[in-house]
Amino acid sequence: MGLDILYIISFTKQFANLSPKKFVSHILHTLNIRFISVGFDFSFGKNGIGKADTLKRLGNNQFDVSIITPVKNSRGQKITSTLIRKQIINGNFMDVKKYLERGYIIKAEVLFRENYVIKCVCKNPYIIPSSGEFYVRITTSNNSVPIYGIASFNNKEIVDKNTCFEIMTEKQSLFTKDHLNIEFLDE
Repeated sequence: MGLDILYIISFTKQFANLSPKKFVSHILHTLNIRFISVGFDFSFGKNGIGKADTLKRLGNNQFDVSIITPVKNSRGQKITSTLIRKQIINGNFMDVKKYLERGYIIKAEVLFRENYVIKCVCKNPYIIPSSGEFYVRITTSNNSVPIYGIASFNNKEIVDKNTCFEIMTEKQSLFTKDHLNIEFLDE
């Protein structure tokens, strides 16, 4: 499925105060929208009072609305971004991998290395485990052979831009000023 046009609308105070009716008439009808796909818990308009059914009703058959049904895990929990963030913060990377269908990866740059220790800095904000040591697989941006190590984080749930951390590696690292892909592993 490709996109023909992508609209990015700034979420201003004025935009946030649009009623569901004005949102549909001033935004969706104006843009000549033909199809909208929304999540099962979608809400819109001031204070989120508009729901998917409201969207269908206000659309006056000018566009189709598809509602995506919730995906649930084996315990019956809805798999949401909130659930995934909680699992990352708690260090439950086996569940994270199941939900994302891939490992959780952050990107960092090498500040310096000394023997088996790499000092890294994140250039973007990431959600990380609240604290502890975690087994990781490290590759460079040019898909080098991975090395494994233990990453240490201290009591932060979000790594701010330019936050530093250390990784103790299984063998001396050849990484110098590389950009690293750090994947958190289950064990």
